[in-house]
Amino acid sequence: DLHSFTTRRSSDLVSGPVTVTAGPAVVDTGAVIAATIPRGTTQQLSANVTWSDGTQGVVGAGAAWSSDTPANIAVTGSGTASTPGAVGSSAVVTATFDGVSGTATVTVGAPDLASLTLSPATVDLAKGLTQALTATAAYSDGSSTPLPSLTWQSSAPTVVSVTGAGVVKAEVASGSASITASSGAVTSNAVTVTAQPA
Repeated sequence: DLHSFTTRRSSDLVSGPVTVTAGPAVVDTGAVIAATIPRGTTQQLSANVTWSDGTQGVVGAGAAWSSDTPANIAVTGSGTASTPGAVGSSAVVTATFDGVSGTATVTVGAPDLASLTLSPATVDLAKGLTQALTATAAYSDGSSTPLPSLTWQSSAPTVVSVTGAGVVKAEVASGSASITASSGAVTSNAVTVTAQPA
């Protein structure tokens, strides 16, 4: 959600003829954009601003940033946020631009899946035999659990098939296939499985 902030300005009262000269537009209102950042990743924070002439824009590194709980959400002076805290923890982040400040809550989200690794790298199987492959996950915060739901695929399923649990089977007496597993946009290394005579 967006947390608005405003400034107020006063003008002097004078008598007699007055010459008015328009000055540059200044920030009147704005809103820091709240965010949820996956644990172990960084993100440039930003704020929407509206100038006194009605112009709107977005500022990021141009503002001065701070966090009230850097143990949860650490923020550099230019607004790059990192997530040392536990999942679900948060901090109130402040941005100051042209003398106007605003705040928003930034939360530590679940870590992103960074990679998937299958082992062993190669498998030799006699026709009709099976072997389970092992999948290991790595997340953005350095953790390896839980293992996400995986989609398994064989490049030549009539030669080497693979089940939804990662069990490969040599369907013929010769040939090979590459086996991969994926979750979302992350795909594992390929395991080469070679079928041999029984």
